[in-house]
Amino acid sequence: MFDYTESKHSHFDAACRAFALANNVEAVARAVGMTPQVLRNKLNPDQPHKLTVDDLLAIVVYSDDARLIDGVLAQLNCLPSVPVLSLIHI
Repeated sequence: MFDYTESKHSHFDAACRAFALANNVEAVARAVGMTPQVLRNKLNPDQPHKLTVDDLLAIVVYSDDARLIDGVLAQLNCLPSVPVLSLIHI
């Protein structure tokens, strides 16, 4: 069973930093309908702006980078996400 006590480590903050370093934040921001500066602020844990669930989903779908989801799961002491790939080719 999982223990949902709050982690002493901010896995989500670390995932936000890693995402910003690994991706073209300007391209991602424009693709999800926000300005690059707004996305930078939302990925910066020192800023008061935070990602919404809709932001998070749009960013992960566009970038195909699940590290933000994995950061959320790690913060909850859960296992990382595992993408499901379609094995059926039409």
